[in-house]
Amino acid sequence: MPDAAIQSATKKARRSASQALAGTASAASAAPASAALVSDLARKRLRDDYIAGLGQGSYSFNPPTPIKVGLPITVALWVDTRKQAAQLAETMKKAYPHSASQVESGTTVWSPKMKAILTGENDITIKPVDGEPFDGIKDVFENSPAKWEWAVTPHSLEPKNLHLKLFVILPPELGGSQDFLVLEREIKVEYRVWWIIDHYWEKYWKWMIGGLASALAASFAWWWKNRQGKS
Repeated sequence: MPDAAIQSATKKARRSASQALAGTASAASAAPASAALVSDLARKRLRDDYIAGLGQGSYSFNPPTPIKVGLPITVALWVDTRKQAAQLAETMKKAYPHSASQVESGTTVWSPKMKAILTGENDITIKPVDGEPFDGIKDVFENSPAKWEWAVTPHSLEPKNLHLKLFVILPPELGGSQDFLVLEREIKVEYRVWWIIDHYWEKYWKWMIGGLASALAASFAWWWKNRQGKS
């Protein structure tokens, strides 16, 4: 279970920290060091050992491309502590058939608490499916995947970039930032060509038909005038 895993990793790290303190104290006899420096070195060793002891898991996510402007699409990130990356990807493809061809997967370290955030440009609305406010932090269990989902809606036809980040949350007693970055992806959003055609046809079809009718009328008038001149 996650509690057992974190306790085991913390005990291991504390033993290493004690060794680090002993080594630092020995060095201090040759070159005096401040108590703050000794403490910082011990905490850094503790933090490094904790990170090195994190378990290996898998992740999958579905980049939203191509996409329709003005309509929301679900972007998902899953982390699983047991399944292989390929297995997790296949499960996600079944859950999100609209983006099955885009699903990506790989390996990542995991901790009992993890945080995922998805950001984008100003003309993209991103709302967590879990509701707002949501800090992106979820508990990670060994018997089921942790799932993050966002509803993404772009509002213009210009190319877009989304930024996905995944962090493990470190225990506060390790000091420093609790957010340790383990995955980062830049996602380029593209658009369906036929959607663009349909979008503008639906919005401007009256103008298009009127313009086409005017062009045809002008062409017929020119043809008729030239024909009458030759008669």
